[in-house]
Amino acid sequence: MFDYSRFYRIYTQHLRKYYEVSQQNLAKAIQIPNSSLSKIEAGKQEIDEKTFKKVIDFFEKIDEDFRFSFDPDLIEEVESWIRKSVHAFLMMTYESMAYEIKPILDNSKYLHSFAYFHIRLLQGLYDNFLDIDCMEQIKELIDSIIFKIIII
Repeated sequence: MFDYSRFYRIYTQHLRKYYEVSQQNLAKAIQIPNSSLSKIEAGKQEIDEKTFKKVIDFFEKIDEDFRFSFDPDLIEEVESWIRKSVHAFLMMTYESMAYEIKPILDNSKYLHSFAYFHIRLLQGLYDNFLDIDCMEQIKELIDSIIFKIIII
């Protein structure tokens, strides 16, 4: 089961750091106390969907190219590609798999969605298929990011 609350927390922090927005400025923009945002990012307080949507609205206003998709089906789509990729890697058929994955990675609908961390893992697998040094990135994503998938 996808942990939306955890995703909201981690993705909010990711966006804030990516766009170099201070906690104070983001908290003010989404109308919560700075201490609450600090606790949210530290995992000591939950963030609800309504507050997360305010976060997304804020970043969509500061970046006209940023559009978040709230479609939960994207998670399963990318997880399916992850399973196929791992299987292809184990079966040593990953060269052809790399060509199938590329259109998924190039489709922006996955990047800014609930499948964000999944697509990053898929990107790591793709990079590995092309002999790009990324095994540490893949291990880190599998070990620490918000999802648990059954690979085989």
